[in-house]
Amino acid sequence: MGERTFGARTIPVGLNPVALAVDERRGRAYVVEQGARDADGNPRGPGDVRVVDLTSGRTLRVTAVGYAPSAAVVDARTGRVFVANAIGRDVSVLDARDGALLSTIRGIGPGARLMDDDGAGHVLVVAGGVTDATGLSLGGGSVTILDAGTMRIVGMVPGGVSPSAAVALPGRAFILDRVAAAAGSVDAVDIGRRRVIRSTDVTVSFDGLAASAPLGPARGEAGGAGGATGRVFVLTQRVAPPPSVLSIDTITVLDADDGSARATVAFGSPDDTAVGLALDRRAGHLIVPVRDSANRPAVDVLDAGTGRLLRRIAVDARPSATPLGPGGVAAPIAPVLDERTGRALVATSSLDGLSSLLHIVDTRGGALPGAVPLARGASIVTMAADAGAARALVLATAPGSAHGTLTLIDGL
Repeated sequence: MGERTFGARTIPVGLNPVALAVDERRGRAYVVEQGARDADGNPRGPGDVRVVDLTSGRTLRVTAVGYAPSAAVVDARTGRVFVANAIGRDVSVLDARDGALLSTIRGIGPGARLMDDDGAGHVLVVAGGVTDATGLSLGGGSVTILDAGTMRIVGMVPGGVSPSAAVALPGRAFILDRVAAAAGSVDAVDIGRRRVIRSTDVTVSFDGLAASAPLGPARGEAGGAGGATGRVFVLTQRVAPPPSVLSIDTITVLDADDGSARATVAFGSPDDTAVGLALDRRAGHLIVPVRDSANRPAVDVLDAGTGRLLRRIAVDARPSATPLGPGGVAAPIAPVLDERTGRALVATSSLDGLSSLLHIVDTRGGALPGAVPLARGASIVTMAADAGAARALVLATAPGSAHGTLTLIDGL
């Protein structure tokens, strides 16, 4: 049987949306919008955050923030939304209930790109530093550590030049820094001691890379598939054995306590290109969208403990990549995963690149329950999950326009 088309609600949002955060407890989405830009791509004024009620689809409030907002994260403990403003070098703090501006934290590093919450009272802002007129990094990357309760900076750690992924855990953060086309490193940051405790060199894919949360109990859950310290998984690659001159995809496994490399596991064939990574902690699976040399897409499901390929699920078209983001970094659209059911939302595009399709993939059973088409010419910015409501969110820009759309897919 073929895929059935799922119903979806599409909500218009503002100009140049760049990031999305979700508060599952309150059923809210926070859309980060940079607003109008000049001919050089610079913001004409401050950006804003749009608060959307996910049940009704209604915009509850639009709150002005700083210049060039680039990332956002919800801290569930305090009920606050933290928004990093790249040009203003500050963080706007909003009340998650109604979007009201509570505070502005000044003095973060320049070029903020990424944010995460460690689940233990800290919010991290990852910045790439200063760039020249062409976007080339001039250095000065950093990781700013905020206390979510006091809304103050409690530390700053020197960082890399081109951070492209980050994940924070209680006491630790891991920053994936892409320093060249295929060269990078993963910095393990001790949040309490405010320093990098280990930097591990990795070889990364041309199509980008992704880092997952460590394998182990999900926050607030008992059990899980990992050890006491957990693991961090990084999508990497290495040169295939002779006579091949191609590279083969690998997963590099790091210890989540000290950042040391524990293993590098190859999967697939040299003809494949991995374009994303997600972790199903409940099942102990790694979910990796791939495409072969003929652009035929599939989703590989790997055993996270051994790296063994459990199944390959074929989908249509080809995996989709994002346009350049605020930091000038091109990265694949990471799949969105509901760990309760094992269903993933995977973005693909047509061969001409003008239309996108969102596939719902049962990664545990191997089925394709359905698909959701997007408007022809729409460009996906990012995707997120509202796992408590079995809902996926897709932030995109409308065809030929800077106007944004937020698509809500229920029944994931």
